[in-house]
Amino acid sequence: MTGKSKGALQYDDLAAWLIEEIPELEDAYKREMEWWGQERPGPHIIFGDVLTPYIILLLESGERTQATKRVFSVLETMLADHDIEVQSVAVVTVFERLVGNRDWLRSMKAFAGPRAREAVRDLIEGSESERDW
Repeated sequence: MTGKSKGALQYDDLAAWLIEEIPELEDAYKREMEWWGQERPGPHIIFGDVLTPYIILLLESGERTQATKRVFSVLETMLADHDIEVQSVAVVTVFERLVGNRDWLRSMKAFAGPRAREAVRDLIEGSESERDW
């Protein structure tokens, strides 16, 4: 990870930081930016339209273990940040989508760090998915 991941993350810079941390997303990011044209989409859109589909691909393939570990390390870094907006991108945009599918939920358990596990537990508490976690 880059040096940026060791300090406080900046909400407005999350998209650029994401591509630094997971460079294989650069092509998808560029396509997303082209689609938006002159507008600059916020982090929730980039993480939802670029990162989350990549995570789903990784979880469904059952391969690329190192890539999956790296992605969940990025999410763990976000959850550890002091800025609630940064944490919110991970929880609201990424984890809320992933917990809606039991197969993804079961698959990501092996990669989730302690903060991610807590965030997911909070999201699924009292739901049928709780037993899958």
